[in-house]
Amino acid sequence: MKKHITGFLAFAALLLAPALASATTDSLTVADGTSTSPYIPIYGYFVDAAQHNQIVYPADSLSAMAGQNITGLTFYMSQTASESWNTTVTISLGIVEQSDASTLNTTAELTQVWQGLVTGMDAVLDIAFDDGFAYTEGNLLVDIQTTTGSWKQTAFYGVELVNGSYLTYSYNSTSQNFMPKTKFTYSDQPV
Repeated sequence: MKKHITGFLAFAALLLAPALASATTDSLTVADGTSTSPYIPIYGYFVDAAQHNQIVYPADSLSAMAGQNITGLTFYMSQTASESWNTTVTISLGIVEQSDASTLNTTAELTQVWQGLVTGMDAVLDIAFDDGFAYTEGNLLVDIQTTTGSWKQTAFYGVELVNGSYLTYSYNSTSQNFMPKTKFTYSDQPV
């Protein structure tokens, strides 16, 4: 009888092992405010020109994700586009020393995590990364580049923050006193 119980327990443990080893997924929302900006993360009114925009999230706002793998992000719109932008967006992430976006960082070592078509017509811009990003700790740079598309005005929720982001389109470059409301999804599963 003891042999059967031991065998049954071993078999049960074998069946439960995959469930116990599954990844833990969570989310962290940063800059959860009601201020709005038409410029960041994407300036919809000028999607007819390629853009290169950046947001720097200070390390102290991301401590819950230290040692995790970022698997996606979501931006929240207060005003959606009336027609599709039809623009391809490339998102890359990197860890930087600077704690703000007072200038466009062109020396950061970035990892591309997603590229795809974006319309601007949904209440959220929800991006599930093609490849996760191993976030150890530090200031996180989110680099957003767009191709030429159709210009349609939009606006995003967030908070006012001095040099929270940087906007570049056509021949215009300027820091923005805004950080968009961003939900990061992350997992403890290796990338």
